[in-house]
Amino acid sequence: FSHAEEFCAAWAADTPWIKVRDVIRERMQTQVREFQGSLLALVELVRSVRASFGGDIDALESLPAFEEQMWQRAAIIRQEWLRMGWTFAQDSANGQVSEVLDWHFRAVGQGIVR
Repeated sequence: FSHAEEFCAAWAADTPWIKVRDVIRERMQTQVREFQGSLLALVELVRSVRASFGGDIDALESLPAFEEQMWQRAAIIRQEWLRMGWTFAQDSANGQVSEVLDWHFRAVGQGIVR
């Protein structure tokens, strides 16, 4: 998809290449919404897609479903961790969800998942 994004940057909006890029984008978003794996597997997928865009943290701005799915799954895990007595450093729900995501990104980055 990153190649399609780069290639289409120089084309007018009504060209076939733009339509191809848009179809690829929509298929990727549909597939991530239907993804049935764990949050760790989803984080690994997100890291892989980000890497294909050069590793930039904002690389998925054109694919918001990835961020939405991670956030929703992390919110569920936050609730599970709270029920188990987990203590978060952040007081706000959003901060706690960010902590959950941070833990998962660290786990994937350290090779805990494979």
